[in-house]
Amino acid sequence: MVDAIRNILLKFRKRPALFVFTAIATFFFCILEQYNVLTKDYGTWGAIVGGNYLTDLNGLLEKLGLTFRNPSLLLILFLLVILLLVAISAILGFSYSGFYHQMLCASEEKEKVPAEMRTGISRHFTKLTLFFLAAIPATVVFVVLFLYTLVPSVLSVKMFLTGSSSLFFPMLLVCILTILVDIFAVIFYAMYLSFSIPALISFPKGGIGIAFRMVNAYCWYLLPRTLLFLVLNLGLRAALLALHYGWGSGILGVVLLIFTWVIRTLIDTYYLHFVFNTFSAMKSDMNEDVQ
Repeated sequence: MVDAIRNILLKFRKRPALFVFTAIATFFFCILEQYNVLTKDYGTWGAIVGGNYLTDLNGLLEKLGLTFRNPSLLLILFLLVILLLVAISAILGFSYSGFYHQMLCASEEKEKVPAEMRTGISRHFTKLTLFFLAAIPATVVFVVLFLYTLVPSVLSVKMFLTGSSSLFFPMLLVCILTILVDIFAVIFYAMYLSFSIPALISFPKGGIGIAFRMVNAYCWYLLPRTLLFLVLNLGLRAALLALHYGWGSGILGVVLLIFTWVIRTLIDTYYLHFVFNTFSAMKSDMNEDVQ
C-alpha cells in the first residue's frame, strides 16, 4: 500500500497533468451526480427504502412502449438519442484519449516527451470514441437488467416487513443467490470495462479480446481489488444518502460536493493507477510467455 502510494506520487511529480485532469474530471462528474433530477428524488435513504423503484422502472418502460405506437415520434426520439450518444462519446473520446495515453506511458515508465496529450488524442481519439459509443448503451442495459434482478430481494424484504413469513425462507434463499450472482456480474463487468481501455491504447488491433483474456487469466488477483474499489464507492454513496445529499442546497450542498470530490478523486486516482500498472505487468508477462 505504501509502495503503491509512493509510486503514484512519483508519477505525479513527473506528470502533474495526470492528477490535474483526474481532479477536474471527477469534479465535473460530481456536479452531474449531485445536481440532477434522479439524485433530488432518490438522494436519501428514506427515498431509497420507501420508494418503489420497480414501479418507476415499469412506468418508464411503458412510456417508451407508447412511442412504438407513433412511428414518427419513435424516429425523432431514436435520432435524438443517437446524436446525443455520438456527441457524448466524441467528447469523452477527445477528453480521455490524451489522458489515457499519458497514463499508459507513466505505467510503462517511459520517459516524458513533449505533447504526450496531443499525441494520445491524434492516435486514440477514434478508437476511444467508438469504445464509449458501445460502452454507454451497454452499461445502461446492464444497469436496467441489474435492477430487475433485484426483484426477489425487494420482495423478500417487503414480505418480512409485512409479516408474510410463509414463503420468506425460500425467497430468502433466492435473494442470497441473486445477490451473489449480481455481485460477481458487477465485478466482472467493471474489470472487463476497466482493462479494455489500456488494451485499446496499447494494442493497434484486438485490444478488447486481449483485455478479456487478461482478466480471465488474472481474475482471482484482480477480483478482490476491484471489489474494494466498488465497496469504497458504495460506502461513499451510502454516507451521502445518510447525509441526505439529494436534498442538500446552499452551503450544505457545496460542503457535500467538496467532500465527495476529494474522496472520489483519491479513490479514482488509486484505482486508475492500479488498472494501468497491473495491465502493464500483465502485458509484460504475456510478452515473456510469447518469447
